[in-house]
Amino acid sequence: MLFNEDPYRAIWTDIEIACGGEVCAYDALANCLTPISHQPINGGTRVRVKLSAYESIVLCFGAGLVAPAFATLPSGPVGPGIEVNGPWIISTATSRQYPEFEPWRTLNSLSNLCQPGMLPQFSGTIRYQTTVQWSGDGPVELDMGQVFEITEVKVNGQLAGTRICPPYRVMIPQGLPAGNNDTVIEVTNTLVNHVNDGFS
Repeated sequence: MLFNEDPYRAIWTDIEIACGGEVCAYDALANCLTPISHQPINGGTRVRVKLSAYESIVLCFGAGLVAPAFATLPSGPVGPGIEVNGPWIISTATSRQYPEFEPWRTLNSLSNLCQPGMLPQFSGTIRYQTTVQWSGDGPVELDMGQVFEITEVKVNGQLAGTRICPPYRVMIPQGLPAGNNDTVIEVTNTLVNHVNDGFS
């Protein structure tokens, strides 16, 4: 397990580990292995690792790890992205209401909902829903930016991933179907907005 302790800077480096065979990253929340690119060297394996601030990765080595259905994901930089524009349909649910959401507002662009005039005292789950138009192929990485604290992503009604800390990114190895994709992001924050203390 490798962990980037820096709260601000990413790490992009090659590591050499005295293990051989296939190399996979283990996602404990999804309970799955994802093959990553690697290079055999004398006495071990070289793996290129990029860890965003506060990110960790569990690497597994050995024979027979890779399921045939998985395609090896590149370990290089992610290609150019597209910005998902609105409108965003936003709903809210307190811990007692969940999973029943109440419509709140529709926004054409996203901003910090903790600011005045938005939801500065809300604690619970905020649901963001929009349609993503896709015409490409191959793996897709959804980057949600700074969404603290816990986020769950569903695409076309299927769970794509859950993240409990930065970076809030979800990889979809099989990609997205061409056309419109219903995308739902649920973000659950802490009680600090609702139950404020003298240090908050």
